[in-house]
Amino acid sequence: MTFDDQFTTLTYALLALPFLSALILLLSFKFLGKASYKISIFFSLLTLLGALSLGYLFYENSLSEKLLFANTLYTLNISSLTIVMSIFVSLVGLVVHKFSIKYMYDEEGYIRFFILLDMMIGIILSLLFAGNIIVILAFWHLIGLNLYFILVHNYKREKTYKYGFYTYFTHLLADIPLFFAIYLIFDYYKTLDLHTFLNAINTMEVQNISIFWFDVSSLQVIGLLIMLAALIKSTQFPFHIWLAYTLEGPNPASALMHAGIVNAGAFLINRFAPLFVHADFALHLAFFVGFITAVIGSALMLVQNDVKKSLAYSTIGQMGYMMLEIGVGAFALAVYHLIVHGLFKATLFLGSGDVIHNARKAPNISGKSYFNFFFNEEDTDRTPWFIHAILTTVAPMAIVVGIYVWLSGGLMHFQGDVILLFFAWLTGAQAIFSVYRSVLSKMWVMLFLTTLLFSVAIVAYLSIEHWFGGIIYTNQELSSAIFASAAIPELLFYAIVSIALFLVIVGWIFAFYSEEKRKIKINELTGFYHFIYKTLSREFYILDMISLVSFKLKSLSLRLNTKFKY
Repeated sequence: MTFDDQFTTLTYALLALPFLSALILLLSFKFLGKASYKISIFFSLLTLLGALSLGYLFYENSLSEKLLFANTLYTLNISSLTIVMSIFVSLVGLVVHKFSIKYMYDEEGYIRFFILLDMMIGIILSLLFAGNIIVILAFWHLIGLNLYFILVHNYKREKTYKYGFYTYFTHLLADIPLFFAIYLIFDYYKTLDLHTFLNAINTMEVQNISIFWFDVSSLQVIGLLIMLAALIKSTQFPFHIWLAYTLEGPNPASALMHAGIVNAGAFLINRFAPLFVHADFALHLAFFVGFITAVIGSALMLVQNDVKKSLAYSTIGQMGYMMLEIGVGAFALAVYHLIVHGLFKATLFLGSGDVIHNARKAPNISGKSYFNFFFNEEDTDRTPWFIHAILTTVAPMAIVVGIYVWLSGGLMHFQGDVILLFFAWLTGAQAIFSVYRSVLSKMWVMLFLTTLLFSVAIVAYLSIEHWFGGIIYTNQELSSAIFASAAIPELLFYAIVSIALFLVIVGWIFAFYSEEKRKIKINELTGFYHFIYKTLSREFYILDMISLVSFKLKSLSLRLNTKFKY
């Protein structure tokens, strides 16, 4: 058997295994009962081994891209991106399958849940490998449909199918811009093959689309539509509310959503990466929306009294960071972010029940030696906040910026790197102030943690983009072109950085005054603090507005039905 035959057979076997498992379970559960879950676990393990084997063949033969059945409906487009993502999806899928054995054992529809899990893994893998844009749209839609059935597994509870419908409706909205993008691709470039379209971008003359009185590049419009589809699917503001209310579904479903569902938007954008060299407006939109989502998700996470809901808003915030990375052109970093965050957050969701159980039995803070090393509750004399701010943020930042400017040859070498460096600084500063608020009184420990956190943040934000980018994108010219497309005018860039620094200083001042009020109980908050807490606790009233619109539409429907009743 030749290499091409081996590669083709293994690829189609990988895609068929999850669907085959679902089919066997459907036919055999009446005879085997609950024991038939073992079939699903076995096929999940085979799927992971198949993904690893395919990755080995791909990299062993130094491939950058492999096309199977090109220019047909069954085209498969295999690249480093799809290989890495397939391994990630298969791994998380196996873990979720294994966890569900005992967690779902007493639930009704036990085997049905495993069938839906297998279907979801198969759908995601098919989306990863599909090379025909129509097929991509089909599996893009099926993700939302299959997720709905997983979330409403316990359909006897009203809230379950209510919020399950919210989720499905949001995913339907994500289908609309992708559908119109495909229509424009076929209309202007006469192809539905992804590889052919991406190559045509550089070889064919770009046509314009007349929108009212303006002529706009067709690639700008297509890129914007694909970006909108990705933003809606990846829980970006204001379409983020569905994720926080999927918690009525089974706990394994929450972990499964990090295996290519909420992350699907980043994958879609990376799949069309060459397009965004010519669609800079879409990248600017991703940066703006991602920034807002990151702030809102992180803020809402802090006011939740439910651990799973807090994790959900944490995910929304991280998806905002991921889109922000895409907005600055760091596509490979966004893929790395979604993989690492997916593994991390899936683990937290799977362990959240155990955490709650243990907290109810032992609610007191640990008194172990390593806790006392960092936190000394008896010694409350702390260094003034402004000294902490200078030593733990300003000084390290100045040193890091100086080293970076010296190594890169100038601050404007890459705007994306500078912006990511700034967010690395914010990440480290946030962690430091969290530790400061936790009554940390040993200055030398603070300085040690500062150095460690900043080192990790800087390495992660600046190094991973170039290291992981070499794996995902072997064409470095494409990466550089995407960074250049994401750049904004230099004067505007410096203005934004100045405003950001000003907001950080204002935040320090706000944190200082908040320190005096942090012992006040929630019901004693007044004025501005009460307004902020009320707004956050009601999640910016987005769900209230959705409920109001739903109520008005139902009332209008009833009146119309009554008026035109025959």
